[in-house]
Amino acid sequence: MFNRHSIGFRIAFWSGVGMIALGCVITGYAVTRMQAMAESQRLAGLEAARELARNAASRRAASIDAALEVPLDAARTLAQAYVSAVRPPDDKLTNEDWGRLRYRFKRLETAVDLANSIVARYIAAERRGEMTRDEAQAAALDVLRSMRYEDENYIWVQDRHKPVPRLVMHPDAPQFDGQVMDDPKWDNAMGRNQNLFIAMDEQVADDGKGWMHYSWPMPGSTEPQPKLAFGRLVPEWNWVLGSGVWSHRVAFYSRNDINQMLKSVLEENPDFVSVYTVWEPDAFDAQDEFYVNTPGTDDSGRFMTDWTRGGDGAAVLAAVTDYAESGAGDFYQIPKQTGQEAIIDPRMEQIQGQESMITSLVAPVMLEGGFRGMVGIDVRLSELQRMVEQAAQDLFDGEASVAVLSHNGTVVATSRNPQLIGENVSGLHRQGDQVAQAVARGESLQIESVSPSGAEEIFTLEPIKVGHTTAPWAVQIKVPMAKALAMGQEAAAETQHAAAVMIIVSIISVLAGVAGMSWLAHAIVRRVKTASGTMTEIADGDGDLTHTLSETGNDELAELAHAFNRFQKRVRDLVGQVIDASQRVATAAEELTATSSSTSDQIGRQQSESDQVATAMNEMTATVAEVARNAAEAAEAARAADQETQQGQSTMSEAASLIQTTARQIQSTAEAVGRLSQDANNIGQVLDVIRGIADQTNLLALNAAIEAARAGDQGRGFAVVAGEVRTLASRTQDSTTEIQTMIERLQEGSNQAVSAMDQARGQIDKNAEMAEGARAGLVSIAEAVALIRDMNMQIASATEEQSSVAEEVDRNLVNSAQAMDQIATGSREINNAAAELAQLAIDQLERVGRFKV
Repeated sequence: MFNRHSIGFRIAFWSGVGMIALGCVITGYAVTRMQAMAESQRLAGLEAARELARNAASRRAASIDAALEVPLDAARTLAQAYVSAVRPPDDKLTNEDWGRLRYRFKRLETAVDLANSIVARYIAAERRGEMTRDEAQAAALDVLRSMRYEDENYIWVQDRHKPVPRLVMHPDAPQFDGQVMDDPKWDNAMGRNQNLFIAMDEQVADDGKGWMHYSWPMPGSTEPQPKLAFGRLVPEWNWVLGSGVWSHRVAFYSRNDINQMLKSVLEENPDFVSVYTVWEPDAFDAQDEFYVNTPGTDDSGRFMTDWTRGGDGAAVLAAVTDYAESGAGDFYQIPKQTGQEAIIDPRMEQIQGQESMITSLVAPVMLEGGFRGMVGIDVRLSELQRMVEQAAQDLFDGEASVAVLSHNGTVVATSRNPQLIGENVSGLHRQGDQVAQAVARGESLQIESVSPSGAEEIFTLEPIKVGHTTAPWAVQIKVPMAKALAMGQEAAAETQHAAAVMIIVSIISVLAGVAGMSWLAHAIVRRVKTASGTMTEIADGDGDLTHTLSETGNDELAELAHAFNRFQKRVRDLVGQVIDASQRVATAAEELTATSSSTSDQIGRQQSESDQVATAMNEMTATVAEVARNAAEAAEAARAADQETQQGQSTMSEAASLIQTTARQIQSTAEAVGRLSQDANNIGQVLDVIRGIADQTNLLALNAAIEAARAGDQGRGFAVVAGEVRTLASRTQDSTTEIQTMIERLQEGSNQAVSAMDQARGQIDKNAEMAEGARAGLVSIAEAVALIRDMNMQIASATEEQSSVAEEVDRNLVNSAQAMDQIATGSREINNAAAELAQLAIDQLERVGRFKV
């Protein structure tokens, strides 16, 4: 019968429920996540499409910018070159200027060639042996140094020394002759900070001649100014001949020169429709009146040349028209008003018999902040049409549309509906005005719009900023929303398919899991029932512990049977041990009863002896207290003696200090008296000198008196003076004798004072030693008294501690007596418990005896 409470049922049921629930949770989570992933992939695909459209628009804008930059750069380059074509007004031109306008370049090259022919003559003379090389070079340099043309222009000579040439000869700067020209200030050639002498050497290296532009100080100035130079190589002497002219005096072109430039640009660029230039009245050469109604101008004579293509594609010269009209003349009016290059809104024109969309790229000719003229290039926009058609084929499997819009919103090129070329974008979109405003402001734009057919699409707009123009164009790309969502929808469909497969696999896995768990539960329950029956037999029997379970197999049930058998063996061993222990407990209980009786008798005797010890301890405690009081009184007396000793010690220290101070003062006084004695000795030495001087003076006075006597009356006055001198010398001798006597008495007194002070100092030293001895004795007494005081304090402390210990012993004896009473009581209880234990041991033996071991 099926039992819903059995382990097999519960294992199968709950395993199945758990697997079904787990499968449902996993499947539900997976489906939810996959749905989220599908939505995320759809949105990611949409965003990827938007980003792809933005990137594609940016790339197309860059490529169109590059295509339009070519003609604009050409116009810009021509305009910059024509700045140098502007010459000063007539009232500032000299005859020489007019001549330079016609012949300067040719004259510059001719001058260098003439210098080369002069050098060639001296080279020939060297070859013929008429001159040595040094002589030939010196003669040639003399001639070249004196060469001048147009008053200020000259020839210089440099060699080809490496890495930097030497300047062989410069007529206006002879201080540099023979020097290597490596000073950084000459690094100004060819517009790239190149050394000008190296640049000239490079220009002539290939074909023996070349042009170079550089800077060099004008005469009377130190500031370099732009120059144009022509050079020619002299290989026989490894020389380079050069000559230059100031650029501001050279850069003049004729109208024919400009026309040839424009024609060359048109012929070299087949994509250009026309190349033209228009100048303000008399702004080019101030000769408009001489060119009235000539080719390339009108009845005003203004320079307004237009080179365009004829029916056969050849360049044709005509005059520019409509430059003064508003709208049609924007190619001229815009650069004139703004002073900036510009790209003109496209227009339809007949070009070689075909209607074509063209635009103009123009650049102004500005000089000193003023507008002088402009250069323009017209190009067909058919190349843009080809570019957008190719771009549309490359995007979104050809389903995207690409268009180019001009600054005013005109459709310049479109991959879809070419008939819309020339139409304005504002009328072609529901958001046409928004698009036109974004184009005019040069802003990027990406919106979701609806096509005229009602289909949703992604509209992307990216500006095109050509050069330095201020009127940006734009590239627009439209992608059908369905195509943009296609990638995300494909990924979402794959995700949904994966979810369905996962659900089916989950259901199959759950069913298989339930079936497997049911079979497994049945197998487990079968083994469990077998083990359960065996254990029931053991439990229902007579306690036979020798019966075991079968341990066949390697599964958990075999391990359970093995564990049960080990448990049963331990129980069997334990029952045997309990039987043995019970027997030993019974024997021990009998012995415990006898022992407890003996212990009770001994405890009685111990109580009597403890009472006697307690009485003796009370008497000893009283004696110890008396000793403690006596020791405390002795310690107090020792403390008083110690204070008196310390007071005497302090007094003796002060006396010893005063004795030492007196000894030092006597020592200082003895030293002062000694110095006084020494000073007296020094005075005696001085007196000896004075005495010697007096003796010598007396002798001189005597000799003077003798000489005065010899002189008779003439020496009488001198004899009187000599007598006075002798008298003064005699008085000096007497005074020195008295001073000597006083000094001797002073020395004797000072010596006696020093001797007395030495004796007093000796006595003071002895007194100091005695005082120090007395102080040391007091120190020893103080130490002894302190020792006695410490010992008394220790005795008092020890006595107090002994008293405390005695009291503690007394209390312990009392406690011991009480404990003895308790032990006696416990001994009686142990005796009773031993009897009960013996009875329990007998009962235990009867119970465990029923088990078969």
